[in-house]
Amino acid sequence: MEARAYIDKIIPIIATSWSSEELINHASPEFLQEMPPEKIDLLFDILSKHIGPLEEYKGANGKIDISISSEGKPIIIGDYTAEAVFKNGPAKIRIQLIRRNDEWQIFGFLVKVKVKL
Repeated sequence: MEARAYIDKIIPIIATSWSSEELINHASPEFLQEMPPEKIDLLFDILSKHIGPLEEYKGANGKIDISISSEGKPIIIGDYTAEAVFKNGPAKIRIQLIRRNDEWQIFGFLVKVKVKL
């Protein structure tokens, strides 16, 4: 599956109900090392209360970079930003992917929202 199609499929699944389980199921080992399930649960609890559920997904744009590891194997990384509207306003979701064994895994996940102070 192409990276953008994967992102356009997975972000609505994750953000409609802020499902930490869905993010964990699609995460790379590196991501889970930096963001263990309890941190994801906390983040998603905050997002759920602050911006609410996904109401409109506007799609992702980004690029793929390919490099070669020291072992001579290709490393394929996708870096995308998606725009979405949530119950309490708009947000941008930056998602990074890594391709392993012909499957995409989430390598990075960041939600940017504007807050009123």
